[in-house]
Amino acid sequence: MAETTIPQDVKNLWEEWNIRVLIIFSLSLQAILVIFSPSRKRTSDSKLFVFLIWFAYLLADWSANYTIGQISDTQDDNPDDGSTSMNHELLAFWAPFLLLHLGGPDTITALALEDNELWRRHLFGLLCQAVSTLYVLFLSIPSAVSAPTGLMIVAGVIKFVERIRALYLASSGKFTGSVLRKNEEIMRKENPTAVFPIGLTRELRDLEVVQYAYKLFNISKGLVPDLRLASRGWVESKRRLKWKRCRCPMSKEDLSEAHEVLNRTFMFRRWSEYIHGYNLIEFCLRISPKKIHRPEGYIRSFIDLKVTRGLALVGQGMYSCFASMEGGAATTATTCCIIRNAWVLLFFPLLLLLAPLVLLLDLLLLGIGQFLEFFGVQDEITEIIFKSSDRLPKDLWKFIHNEVRFKSRVAVDRERAKRISSARGEWTLSQPQRSGTAELTVGRTLLQYVSLVDYGQSILLWHLATDLIYRTEITILTEEQYISKEVSKMLSDYMMYLMMMKPALMSAVAGTAKMKFSETCSVARTFFGDDDFSDVTEACEELLSNRRNMMVFYMGDESTLEDACKLAEELLRMERRSGEGSIWGLVSRVWVELLCYAANHCDSKQHVAQLSQGGELVSFVWLFMAHLGIGKHATMHHPA
Repeated sequence: MAETTIPQDVKNLWEEWNIRVLIIFSLSLQAILVIFSPSRKRTSDSKLFVFLIWFAYLLADWSANYTIGQISDTQDDNPDDGSTSMNHELLAFWAPFLLLHLGGPDTITALALEDNELWRRHLFGLLCQAVSTLYVLFLSIPSAVSAPTGLMIVAGVIKFVERIRALYLASSGKFTGSVLRKNEEIMRKENPTAVFPIGLTRELRDLEVVQYAYKLFNISKGLVPDLRLASRGWVESKRRLKWKRCRCPMSKEDLSEAHEVLNRTFMFRRWSEYIHGYNLIEFCLRISPKKIHRPEGYIRSFIDLKVTRGLALVGQGMYSCFASMEGGAATTATTCCIIRNAWVLLFFPLLLLLAPLVLLLDLLLLGIGQFLEFFGVQDEITEIIFKSSDRLPKDLWKFIHNEVRFKSRVAVDRERAKRISSARGEWTLSQPQRSGTAELTVGRTLLQYVSLVDYGQSILLWHLATDLIYRTEITILTEEQYISKEVSKMLSDYMMYLMMMKPALMSAVAGTAKMKFSETCSVARTFFGDDDFSDVTEACEELLSNRRNMMVFYMGDESTLEDACKLAEELLRMERRSGEGSIWGLVSRVWVELLCYAANHCDSKQHVAQLSQGGELVSFVWLFMAHLGIGKHATMHHPA
């Protein structure tokens, strides 16, 4: 049966070239890992790029193992002539190169932290593949290439052992032990402050930067196994990050036409340098976010504006399938697109003739949607469509830096530092405001939205309230107040992004946030009904104006959406009483405190895991808090 199905010529061609094709395929996978894997820490929003690395990493070991097996199988065949004997010798010479491939490139030893715990499996693989390679060598003896083949086997074993040793040293048990020993060495130093000079008034030289960075790296490793930092000082350097002034043509306000964003060359980045966002109201209205900073350069513009936008449109069609299935509606993505495009109604008679085809297409899309939902692809599609990514603005970085430094100066003792690091908004609301304008009187009305609800629900409440007042508030602001307003908006969307798109990172603090999110979206979509809001501002105004009629749209004792509207109204009322727009200074500091709480209470191993995925701003805040002595892992040492 096989002979009639596959032509004999094809079988002969495959038998002659299969090993060569497999070796080239294995080499291609290694080349992909060598070239692209170092860049995975510099990008965080390219699903295709991450998929390419994941694909090559998983297939690299399989292809090398399978090819060695094929080579050992061909060595059992008795050569008929001299050319076949020479071919067997060359195949035996290629086997050690595959052992080198199993050692993996130096650019990626493990794809994730969990891979480090599998070092025993790799050790067992080394024993099996080394035996297979030696078997191939012995079958090829006598051979003209026996000596170089033996040397390559030694090199392959050494490379494989290096990988196993790296995985072993990075495993959780071994890593904790090594950090403990290093921490004890640092603690035995007579004068720890001499290692890290405080209050430097000059620019650090490049060599000094590397030296201090290495010392701080060894100290910061203690944060991973939940040790306390042993350093007593902080390096004060005048080195500046590279910021670039960028125009923002999508903004309507004059103050936002141009500002500075973090902009380093891609190859010199140590993280993606992007801040992401996720907006609940845009998600409910199914409105894709827009970039503020337009990409520069033809390649970047093509990737960001063409490829990414095309993927988003495809994903939006798939997401409409999910929405139609969940809502029980009769229409699907195709029908929605027909209704939304009014000019298509001119061809209504033609559409009636094509109705069976449209119905068949709807059923096909419904089947695809169910298939993707079965494999859990819905979250990935949602992230592609509704996640916004933008360069980190300098104003945001400076604001967070100044707020965390202020908290470290106030934390004069351990108890106060513990109280500040464990606060999630109440400490800011109970402190006199520092906005430089009229002082706001904050009562129990605002405190109940952080102290009487869990952390995940407080994120939802303040996210919705911030969005509502951001869209509807029209007060003329000063430059400082405008910066506070934009910081509030960016951190609000960023914290919602962490809650919804980084569940592993936020698992320790999120609680029932995802369930509350789904309930709030259901109430919001029922409230909006059939109204087609093309602008988020219109939807926000509708929410605030008809809040009192909202209770008919949900079942239960409380609604997060209604509570968020109450919070927004209270903030707007306070702003009207102050008369100077100073409410944004308060809101921005509450968001910084919520960010610090998440940074301080998330699992440290999850912070480390984010580094290979482009990094997150919350992880840098975590390190910054620990060094300033207000994190749960830090000892009391403050900069002068």
